[in-house]
Amino acid sequence: MRPSGAQSKAAWRALRGAAAPSERAGSALRRLRELVASAEAGEGATVRESLRVVDVETFIDEAKAPRGVLLDARAPCEFLKGHMLGANNLALLDDEDRVKVGTRFKQTGRGPAIELGFSLLEPKVTSILQRADDILNAGDADRISIYCARGGLRSQLTGWFLQEALGNAIEKVTVCNGGYKAYRNLMLDCYLSEPQPEIRIVGGRTGVGKTRLLHSLCEAHGEQTIDLEGLAEHKGSAFGRIGQNVLQPSSEQFHNLVGTQWRNLDPSRPVYIEDEGPNVGDCQVPQALYARMRSAPLVMRVEVPEAQRVKNLIRDYCVVDEKADPENFARWNQSMCDAATRVRRRLGDDRLKAVLEGLQGRQYEDVAKTLLSYYDRLYDKHLTKNRDTRDFVSISIPENELKGKVHSEAELYAALASQAIEAANRTRQRSTDSGCAKSSL
Repeated sequence: MRPSGAQSKAAWRALRGAAAPSERAGSALRRLRELVASAEAGEGATVRESLRVVDVETFIDEAKAPRGVLLDARAPCEFLKGHMLGANNLALLDDEDRVKVGTRFKQTGRGPAIELGFSLLEPKVTSILQRADDILNAGDADRISIYCARGGLRSQLTGWFLQEALGNAIEKVTVCNGGYKAYRNLMLDCYLSEPQPEIRIVGGRTGVGKTRLLHSLCEAHGEQTIDLEGLAEHKGSAFGRIGQNVLQPSSEQFHNLVGTQWRNLDPSRPVYIEDEGPNVGDCQVPQALYARMRSAPLVMRVEVPEAQRVKNLIRDYCVVDEKADPENFARWNQSMCDAATRVRRRLGDDRLKAVLEGLQGRQYEDVAKTLLSYYDRLYDKHLTKNRDTRDFVSISIPENELKGKVHSEAELYAALASQAIEAANRTRQRSTDSGCAKSSL
């Protein structure tokens, strides 16, 4: 057994014996090679039979447990496209080697492909063990959960190798049956099973602060929310990447992020989601979720005064101080101009000219108002297009009440959130009463 958390990592490392990493790695690889050769010849147990293999849902739950690490044994290019949340990439074969082994498999079959794989792995095996060692140390872990594309040889070989090379420093190694493919199916199908939470759509024109309202619903009222724009690292328009410092995830990884949040929801409680199109930047909203969003029984249309909308836009998009960082400001200004130019056909020459001149003259309120005149028309069309929705509810606070009762932005969106919850509950109650009345006739 591994030392407790109170004992030092040095003591844990001592459990692995005095053998150098290269010696441990080489010995484990030789044993693995012998085991595979014996199994392929039908003379012994397979690698899989000597490992603990569980279904994908059990695998996900166990991977989140304390003292555990999650490892992805696929090639880096596969990992970058999409992976289980929280996984570390520990590839037996890099991108180039994966292609070589795949080609050998197609040309000459399984046996020669396995032999080539071992040959390619041999000079790299010590560095692979060292990386695994570093990952385990960083997470103070002694439990390994590992997967590959389909739960096949890559995860099985890596799991057995680590189990052998790390010895009693590891409590257990678990492999995911079905691998990443099973995980992907789980992420895509999670919107189809029952029961499902009721979706409440937070809608409204550009700049009303839909994302601010979502955050207030979650933080101030404890409601369930999914922030699609936050997960996509994009604000959802031609200007959506302005001010974003992190690259967008791939659509595949975006699906994994959203699916994970969806699976963690309590289906007996509603979930609030911002009204979006089928794509958030380059990320495609999962089709099954988007269909549910478009048929949600309730859409809340948030309304705030134009002055607040302009203020929100300036705060969200004017993110660089010209005096403090002139070089970065120049890049930001060019990005704004480029974004406006990309929608020239729909924006129109006159509006585009006004936006570009406003940016040049640092007239950001004028720029915001010009863009609002364009986006308002666009959003109003989107709001009702192909939507099977029974109820639209307006969520707003009259301007005269704003002056007397609301003294900060946080108070504004907390008040709007309270109103949204009350309006949604009233609407739901009316629907329930109506259904009961019809059934009694």
